[in-house]
Amino acid sequence: LMGFMPAVKRIMRTIPGGRQTLLFSATLDGDVDNLIREFQRDPKKHQVAAAENGGEIEHLFWNVNRDERTRMVSEIANHYERAIVFCRTKHGSDRLAGNLESLGVETCVIHGNRSQAQRERALEQFRRGKATVMVATDVAARGIHIDAVPVVVHFDLPEDPKDYIHRSGRTGRAGEKGVVISFVDKSIRRSTTQLTKNMPFDVVFVDPQFVDTSMPAQSPRPGSIGTVHTLALIGAGPQPE
Repeated sequence: LMGFMPAVKRIMRTIPGGRQTLLFSATLDGDVDNLIREFQRDPKKHQVAAAENGGEIEHLFWNVNRDERTRMVSEIANHYERAIVFCRTKHGSDRLAGNLESLGVETCVIHGNRSQAQRERALEQFRRGKATVMVATDVAARGIHIDAVPVVVHFDLPEDPKDYIHRSGRTGRAGEKGVVISFVDKSIRRSTTQLTKNMPFDVVFVDPQFVDTSMPAQSPRPGSIGTVHTLALIGAGPQPE
């Protein structure tokens, strides 16, 4: 619940009893279970079936040294129409955005230190194509829908599998195809495998290699000739542990 559990419990204790309470969650975790046990009587669970097109998201785990990550985001920005890049901290988000701007990548930022007005301006920049990359912390991982985001990048992998799911869900929406790219160096391979052990895909660490595959653009960048260059990965094969 992104740190809001104490506030939610205060609200639940304040409102009158004898009510009907509906809880909605993309992932049913321990926090939600605690709410159910504490505040609901004879609860009923309804689960929406997984979308048939859920397989439209491809998960790629790239061997990238930490000092190469910014350059790789710049490469991704040059190939994709737009991308959402997730960082672990607010300071790290600001630093990455500044470094990308210095490389000529139009970038916007949203995180917890930005006011609501600043966040809305950043989202509008991204939606209108004035920013190619939106750098964000997990504040953007839930509840934000932006059409036609072809790629999500985990600049810093999260520690919680639920955060991986929510972040990755910003692409491949409404039947569209999407790519999720995670930057992994040798020091976090084991924790990455642990993070994704219950995910419905295999984790294979590969070296990033780019080829251009042009396809008609639904909303080409200003000044483009109507094609968007996307990334195709030439698998270098599994890397030794």
